[in-house]
Amino acid sequence: MSFAGRHLVFNGEIYNFRAVRSVLEAAGLAFTTTGDTEVLLKALVHWGPGGLERMRGMFAFLLWDEGTQTLLAGRDPIGVKPLYWRRLSSGAIAFASEAAPLAGLERAAVRPQAVAEFLRFGSPVETTIYEGVHEHPPGTVTLWRPDGAVVREPIPLAHEERPLPEVMRRAIAENTVSDRPVAVFLSGGFDSAAIAAGLSAEGISATGLTISTDANASDVARARETAAHYGLDHRVVHVAGADATGAVDRFLAAMDQPTIDGLNTLLVSEVASSVGFPVALSGLGGDEVLGGYGYHRRWRLLGTAARVWRASPPSVRGSIERALAGRGLRTDTQVRELLAASGTAARYDGWRSLFTADEVVRLTGSRSALPDPVDIPPGEPLRDQLWRLDARRYLGPTLLRDADVFSMTVGVEVRVPLLDTSVVDAALGSPPQGKAGLARQWEDPYLKRLAAGRKLTFALPWRAWIGATLRANRQALEVDDPWHGSIDPAEAHRHIDRAASGPGAALRCWALLVLAEWLRCRSAAPHPKGRPA
Repeated sequence: MSFAGRHLVFNGEIYNFRAVRSVLEAAGLAFTTTGDTEVLLKALVHWGPGGLERMRGMFAFLLWDEGTQTLLAGRDPIGVKPLYWRRLSSGAIAFASEAAPLAGLERAAVRPQAVAEFLRFGSPVETTIYEGVHEHPPGTVTLWRPDGAVVREPIPLAHEERPLPEVMRRAIAENTVSDRPVAVFLSGGFDSAAIAAGLSAEGISATGLTISTDANASDVARARETAAHYGLDHRVVHVAGADATGAVDRFLAAMDQPTIDGLNTLLVSEVASSVGFPVALSGLGGDEVLGGYGYHRRWRLLGTAARVWRASPPSVRGSIERALAGRGLRTDTQVRELLAASGTAARYDGWRSLFTADEVVRLTGSRSALPDPVDIPPGEPLRDQLWRLDARRYLGPTLLRDADVFSMTVGVEVRVPLLDTSVVDAALGSPPQGKAGLARQWEDPYLKRLAAGRKLTFALPWRAWIGATLRANRQALEVDDPWHGSIDPAEAHRHIDRAASGPGAALRCWALLVLAEWLRCRSAAPHPKGRPA
């Protein structure tokens, strides 16, 4: 869209665009459309990048100014919408919402550090898998000038003074603004129930969509209860184990960058698309913002366990490691690294790791490829430290990246109201209260009951599905080097041979298969995803 010599390319949604439009109209600007794109364009022309402080939503945009011959790029503060860029040999700069098309413009090598990051965390975390293809940082604007100068500035955020439940209800209501039907990805957990509660409080009707598998009967039952309690129309779609192979094949084909996550997003997005809902609200981000993960609540206990382990003789440490491994989805070696870690950032990396640092070194042959721990400001409260770590290591590079790739591949736009900047600011700007505290402040008995009960999550029958997938793809993994020199095949096969030894080992096998398939597809295609320049 163009106006006054400026040309805008925009991906996303500005949820409060009507309020911003009213301010611009009062300043004398006229509008010819009823959507948010024109509002963003004229706000940038009228206020410059400072106008983004007024925007609540998810966005990635480019603004070309004919008069100054400058290009402005920006991305929302949380990084919900992706934006990648690459400087070509001609000097031109190319942009896209996925990394693979940029890698296909001029052949790009795989970044060894990104392979190590994938093995460590299940996805590349620092930037993309490709050499020279960069991810634009969230919450910033970048100005490219004709002389080659590049100026990057943070997007200022407005501070929220209102109570968190009020802010959250408003964000949920604004996220439903759409000219297409809107659904809710409804699990049996607190986060999607909070979205249902917000819709009910605002008098907004919606349809809840739930997937049932062979492993989540309790989750489905609770989702039915939530839908009935808040008056949502509810649809449950069963995904049988026999359908898993086809779903996994579609998942592997849709990958932009290698990732172990996102199959659940693809499945529920396919359901949404098939029943006519191109827009869906997700509870993604609730655990990060509200401290809902188990390690958030038990972090100090982890520190205590680590001190006991370090004080124990070597003959006792092994029994401690096995006991803790038996209570979670981790191997003995992962538990050992977690207990030996020093400092919050290193311990977090140990908790989030797929392969330990030593295992990654053996797989890649390089210790220098390991990602450094995230810098934590001295004296920062633990809640803020964990939010910072979640955002850098998991929320951004895995959950949000995968949600966009695997929903948009079937034409579904996923919105995440619990990551609205106003919600994040209100949650992090108040004393830690968790989900139980939010439910009390909301004064909702149903949410109080969910917050006090056992945490339920959307569960896939991973052990059975991974076993079937490995059997179906065994031939692909039996070639001399299915990883194309990126990792040591002998070391990788040692992990695959241990696939039946536990959930943690099975997930590692899934990761090795994902990496092999991603590298195979990339090497077989003249351009990644078959998209030539």
